[in-house]
Amino acid sequence: LAILIDETTLVTGDIIRAHEGGRIWMLTTPAIEDFPHHFARESKRFVEGLDEPYLWNIVDKRNTVHIKLLQFLGFTLHDEVTYGPNNLSFIRFDRVCTNNRCD
Repeated sequence: LAILIDETTLVTGDIIRAHEGGRIWMLTTPAIEDFPHHFARESKRFVEGLDEPYLWNIVDKRNTVHIKLLQFLGFTLHDEVTYGPNNLSFIRFDRVCTNNRCD
């Protein structure tokens, strides 16, 4: 995934496929603040076009912008986990799709 406007990169991301489903990730640039609607629309199009039945990952609890985006994209937020060398708080999220229906 890469979303660009006029050669300005807004986001890059991908799916890491494994036996437990696809671990989705993205890295944004500050340019998403200049094009929030385009970014959200294209991100939703990307996620809804995936054929992975289960997408998941964790998001830094402090990252409220991406948490709102994940909810807009149809992901469910779950429990907090500590992660990394500094034991920071992250929130586990996922999106389950069965028979063309996602929860």
